[in-house]
Amino acid sequence: MFVQAIASLVHIILISIFVGVLDMGWNGVCLATSLQFLSRFIIAQVYLQFIQPYKDSNDVKLFSRESSSQLGP
Repeated sequence: MFVQAIASLVHIILISIFVGVLDMGWNGVCLATSLQFLSRFIIAQVYLQFIQPYKDSNDVKLFSRESSSQLGP
């Protein structure tokens, strides 16, 4: 939720700059939305690498022998 809130704030600021100040119209909206998705990805990566309190937890692995052997039909 933290990442989404920051990314939404970035989106509002970028929309204001591109559409209000630079008068880019729909191109500004599209550019602001694209940059918002990029900023959300970067903020999420920084959050997961440096800020997340449970970063030392190794309980669940994405690719493991257990997860692939438990697949059913």
